[in-house]
Parts: sequence; structure tokens; C-alpha cells
Amino acid sequence: MNKHALEEKTVVVVGGGVAGMSAARHLAQHHINVHLVEKSPTLGGNASLWACMATDTCQNCGACLSQELAQSVANKNGISLHLNQQVTAIEKNEGSYSAILDPDSPPLKADHVILASGFSAFRPDGLLGQACDAHPGVITTNQLNHLLTNQNLDRFLTDKESPRIAFLQCVGSRNREKKRDFCSQVCCKISLRHINKILHMIPGADVTMFYMDLQVIGKEARTEFGALKDNIRLVQGVPAEILKGNPDNPLTLIHENPDSMARAASHFDLVVLSVGLHAQPGTAGMVQGLDLPVNDWGFLTNGIPGSSGQSSDPGILVAGCADGPKDIITSVVEGENCAHRIIQSAAEASQPSDPFPVAVMGDGHAGIETAHTLSALGFDPWVFGQGHRRDLPATLNNYIPDSRVVSVTGYANQYLLTYTAGDEEKKKSFSLSCRAIILAGEDQFLPAGNDLGIKSDKILSLEGFASTLDTDPEMIPDKLAFWQDFSGPESKQSSRQLLLLATRAAKLKKTVTVFMEKMLVHGMDGQRLYDEARKNGVKFLRINTPDDIQAADQSDIIQFTVKEVSLKGMAVSVESQWLILPDRSVPDVYFDALADLVNEPLDREGGLQSPNIRHRLTGSFRKGVFYTGTGHDDVTPDDVQAELLNICARLWELKHPQDPADPGVVINEKKCAKCLTCLRVCPHSAIRINNGVKPAIVPEACYACGLCVANCPALAIEKTDHSDDEMIAAIQKGQCVVFACQRSAALAAKTVFENGTLGDQDCQVIEVPCACRISTGLVLKSLARGPEKVILAGCHEGNCQSHKGSSEAQDVARFVNSLPGIRENQSVFWTSAAANEGGQLLNIIQPS
Repeated sequence: MNKHALEEKTVVVVGGGVAGMSAARHLAQHHINVHLVEKSPTLGGNASLWACMATDTCQNCGACLSQELAQSVANKNGISLHLNQQVTAIEKNEGSYSAILDPDSPPLKADHVILASGFSAFRPDGLLGQACDAHPGVITTNQLNHLLTNQNLDRFLTDKESPRIAFLQCVGSRNREKKRDFCSQVCCKISLRHINKILHMIPGADVTMFYMDLQVIGKEARTEFGALKDNIRLVQGVPAEILKGNPDNPLTLIHENPDSMARAASHFDLVVLSVGLHAQPGTAGMVQGLDLPVNDWGFLTNGIPGSSGQSSDPGILVAGCADGPKDIITSVVEGENCAHRIIQSAAEASQPSDPFPVAVMGDGHAGIETAHTLSALGFDPWVFGQGHRRDLPATLNNYIPDSRVVSVTGYANQYLLTYTAGDEEKKKSFSLSCRAIILAGEDQFLPAGNDLGIKSDKILSLEGFASTLDTDPEMIPDKLAFWQDFSGPESKQSSRQLLLLATRAAKLKKTVTVFMEKMLVHGMDGQRLYDEARKNGVKFLRINTPDDIQAADQSDIIQFTVKEVSLKGMAVSVESQWLILPDRSVPDVYFDALADLVNEPLDREGGLQSPNIRHRLTGSFRKGVFYTGTGHDDVTPDDVQAELLNICARLWELKHPQDPADPGVVINEKKCAKCLTCLRVCPHSAIRINNGVKPAIVPEACYACGLCVANCPALAIEKTDHSDDEMIAAIQKGQCVVFACQRSAALAAKTVFENGTLGDQDCQVIEVPCACRISTGLVLKSLARGPEKVILAGCHEGNCQSHKGSSEAQDVARFVNSLPGIRENQSVFWTSAAANEGGQLLNIIQPS
């Protein structure tokens, strides 16, 4: 890597939210000079204002990443912070750029610009929004975040055991009158997490959710919704009015009764308006002098599917919500991707010069796309199939269709795969040394089945119908019906494909009806695709359950009788000659085996990859192991392209490592009993065995969590920067001592100290790399120093970078408290606290 070329580069990053901070950190790690401009007095952006949604476990919202990134960026060499500053314009001059700041500040010169200007929340003006100003019990989701973060939601609920709370979706978004005819993508998921959090805090809460179409999209989202929907009331439709009531019934919502279809009044103690996201004001003006298109809604756009950050100007990249609404985790990854584009071009090493074999497990769409992409970038993909025998181009030499990977050993840059290949009677064993592994598993897409009593020649899959529409449209009959949810929960890809096909058929003057429980309108153009279908005459009939449709096969037609939701008590009769059904998507049977090979858990839906936000979207607990395709998330082909960009960036970094890694973990060979406990407990495969029996640390694979240090029976493994003696020496008699994970509880404690709520005289916070570093011996030595109490504080379950650090620390607390001689007034406590949960940590340190 040309380090000198990197050091000569300068990049201006506009926006100090999660996307901008992620980009800045990544650039600085590669010695590129960064100017990070943020209009607010602090870093963090909108995500820093969001509450942690964790209950008993992490809910994967990603809000805590904002504090962690802000801490990292503030302390990073090579990053110049420009807080309380705003970029008003960007000028281009012979390949370089100038970011024009406020009048009194000199312009910032740069070789590249990353636009990560973020979003603004809709002001809920008009429609129901005026109720925010008129009634104190009507708040937005932003205000609810603030209340949850500061733990003062009860001031609205006056300590009621069963408060009545209403959530109103799509306030401001999907609004044609306001020219906001797009879905903000994240609002439904945010509200569902808010509801889950409130029900965890107030189990007796009576929650109603009013919605248009619930957008249940994303990893484990269906499972989360399935666990929640039986505990709340779901009402399809938006209330017409919010009225102020009396002390017993503070707020009244006027809406349609879903049972009687009559006008009804429901009473609530709190109403939450789920406001959408819109483009940050000033973004369009900032790029006015450049050739950067802006869409109708004010977001930057380039019309290049899957480009993930690249704008029409090669020197300007776009990350996060500057080009459309996104969740926190996607924004973080986009920041990294933009930074990597600059790093790769500056280092003048876009292609590996020597063989770089990468194992690709899976030969479905994602596997083939992965192989194409890797090959084009000079990597050497080896595709292990599941017997599909795909037709691959001749340029992809290493395709093994009938293969079974038997074992995976090693670590990043030195993995060893053992596999069998060949016909059943002639199978042979082989091995492959590779630098990385990509699990490109695909869900099984099974025929929808036919339990409707309809002849099979009248039922087509979406793919079958698309093929007929492309090759022989004259064969298509005049009357068509699509059933969106027949095969189970809809996917992003099937929903989009259905809308496009239904619209094409309607344009051919066919009578088209779509049956649906809900319609996904993901993507910036999702709502417009839906509107386009309706404009072309596609009829959408909404049902509650599949039982609301009865079908009868009558010679040339299928006669449907539909209980449409909006026509209570009435049946709608629909005639169709064909019924088009999406395939049924289920986790593939071999996912268990793939997960076992790389020693990773499946998610709660049986899909590949843990939902842990520390490693998503594409990473894993093991460096050099990556995921893409429908087997790990609900993704479209464009999503796969964006995932591959992130994977290739990480492969490139494996090929061109930065300064040699030093995790600060040392094995004392004289003490080592060669019991191999360290090898068994390490979730990162960062222990190798030399000469058959000697364990050694693999610096490139190590996360420096300290789990091996805490678990070594011979005390032979030491952490040079977090030794037991060093930590124990800081403890004073009578103090409260908190051993805090540096990525979560330590940042929460920092907030509490900075706002003056807690002082050094009250509490001693000892930062550890991970909660799993806290051993029984460390806690017992701490108690011997005579503290008032010892608190072990780490990530929420499911959020730990080292997989089970939190559960390890909980086990230590339970064990120590069970020992004889531990005084009642000197107990050991475990608590989980995210980086943005200073209030929760304070309640443990100083109970009210």
C-alpha cells in the first residue's frame, strides 16, 4: 500500500452523524487527513438523540453506535473537527474541492468530499400534527426517545398501571398532499421497538397502533413483530382527529371502528405521532454548482442502482440519509464504503497482485454475483455449490457444484477448508487454503402450493408469469389475480416484483386484482410504484387473514369471494383466469451445517448470521468471514451489490493490512499448562496451536476482548494494558467500583460524570475491553480492597462484540455471590447499560 499517497490526501466530510463519523474514522485509520464538519455543537447527529431499545436483550436498533463513534472520532489523530459550522456550498476547481463554511471561516480544501448531511424529522404540521402544539399529551417519536433516554416517561402517564397509549404511523410520510409521497422506511420498526420497550417497562400498558401498511422489513423484524402483535391492538387506518378530553380521558381519537365501520371515539393518556424523515434543508443548495442531481424530495440521487455512495462526480461520495432514509446500521456501513472508495483509489492498488483465494459458499444468485464481483476485482473465488450445477462463465474456473465442505479451520488470511466433491460413487476429499470465506447462502424458494382446489394450470409463480409476459404476452388471459401474502410474509423483492408485473399487465388492458394483508413499499420509489399500479387500474383488496378469501374453480375462471377489510359485512366477488403467487421463502436445510462450520449462531428465524450490530451488515465474530444474500437478510439484488462493496472493501484491507496488529495479549509459556481452554473459549478463532500443543495468539484475528485472560486456569495469559494488578490498584475502600465495558457502560458512565450527576468521590469506573475480561479472581481481589459494592457492567445480551461477554460476566457475579463469606453489604451486581444509557447505570450506582 502506498502510505505516502494516502497521507497526502485530504477529505472533507459534511455531517457528524453516524455515516459521517464512520467515514471519518475509517479514513483517519488509513492516514488520510479529514475535516469533519458538523453544524451542531456536538457529534452524533440524529442517532445520538435516540433511546436504547433494549429490554432483556439487545433489539439491534444501533442507537448506541453513535456514542461509540463520537468517542472514537474525537480522540482520533488526523481528524480536524469543525463543530458549530455549516457547509453552505461546495466548489470544484480542476479536480479539487473547496467547502465554503460560515462567512468568518476560511474554506476547506480537499481532494474528495463525502456528503453525509443526514436528515431532518418531519414537522408534524397539518393533518393531525397541529395536535402536538395544542395538547401536551401528544408527542412525536423524537420526543418519546428523549423521554425514554431521560427515564421520565411517567410525567405523561402519572404513574398509571395501565396507561392507554396510541401510536399513529405515517404522520408526514406517504402524504401526497404534502408532496412527501415516499415511505420513510424506518418508522414502523422504530414504533414497534418503542412499543416493545414500553411494554417491558410497563407490562400493563394498553397500546394501540394505527397504521397504513406495516413495513415489517429487516433482519428478525418478522419475529419481533410476531412476538408483539398479540399484546397490542392493531387498527388499519389513520384517525381523523385528536380532541382534548378530561382528566380521566385526556385525549380522544376519532377513527373508524374496524368491526362496525362506524365513526368511533377511543380514549388515550398519551398519543405518539410517528413522524417521517425528509432531506436535510440546505443539502440541495450546498451542491447547486455541481453536477449532482436532487430528486423531488430534496435527497441527492444518481440513479445508479447498487452504487452505494458513488455520485455522478467521481470526487464526491454520498453516505447515509443524504440520498434517502436509512437505518443506523446501514448508514454506518455506507460511511465505511465511501471511505474505502477513496482509500483504494489513493493507494493505487485496486487489484490484488498475487493470488487471493476466497471461498464462496453458495451458488444461488448471491453466490454467482459474489464470484463475478470478486473475479472482476482480481480476487480468486472458489464457488462451493449445493448441486445446482449453474452455468458459470468460463472466467470463473473454480466452481465445484457437487460439493460438501466438511471442516473450516484457521483464521483470516489463513483458513483451511476440507471438502468432498464428485459423484456419490466417486467422491474424493480435497482441501483449500483461502484468505477469507463468504457465506452466500440463499433461502429456499418453494412453490406456493395449492390447497385452494384450483387446477395447477391456472396457478403461476411470479417468475413464471414474468417469463410469459416477456416472451409470449398474447397468451396472458384478460383477468388476473395476484395474492401477495398467500405463501407467508412478503419479502422486499417479491413485493416489488409483484407491483411491477401487475402494472405491466394492467397497461396491456388486463383486469388485474391484488389480494394483500399489507403491501411493502420499500425504497424511495416504493410508494410511487404502488400509486402507479393504482393509476393504471390495478385493484387492491385488503384482507386480515387468508381465511378471508374463498376460491372456486369454475371451468374457465376462478371465482373468488373476498371479505375486504374496508367493506365490513360485504363480500366482493372477483373473477380471474390465472392466479399468480409468490414462491414460499424458507431457510435452506443446509444453513445449520454452514453455521456450524464457521462456529456462528443462526438468527431467530433460522437464517445465517447473528443480528449482532457490532458485525452487521456483512461481518461476523470471526475476521475474514462474511455474509451476503437472502440467506442472512431480506435483500434485493441492489442490496446484494451494496453488501458486496462492503465485503470487497474488507477483503482489500486483509490484502493490504495497516500497521501490524498488537492486541496486547501475551501467553506466558512457562505458566501455560497446554490445557487449550483458550482455544475452546475464543469466539474469534484467534488462538492457533504451534508444534501440536503450544497455543499462540493470532494478532490479526484477535479482538483483544480478554476472554482468554479471564478463563485461563493457569493464569498464563496476560493483558498488557488491562492487567489485574493495574485495575486493582485503583480501588479505594468504601467506594462503589464499576468494571465497565469500554464500548457500552464506560461510555454511559462518562456521560454521567460529564453532566455532574456523579463525582470521582462517589464511584470508581474501571474500563475493561469487554465484560468477559472480568474474571472471578479479579472480582475477589477487588472485594478484598473493601469497596462499598462492585458492579459489573457490559453490553445488553446480543450486543457484545465477543458474542457472550455479558453472559460470562453475569456468571461471574452469580458465582461470587454464592461463595461463603461474601457480606450482604458487599454484594456483586451485574447490569447491562448501552453507551446511551447513563441514567440506567446511575440508578444502579445510586438507587433512588
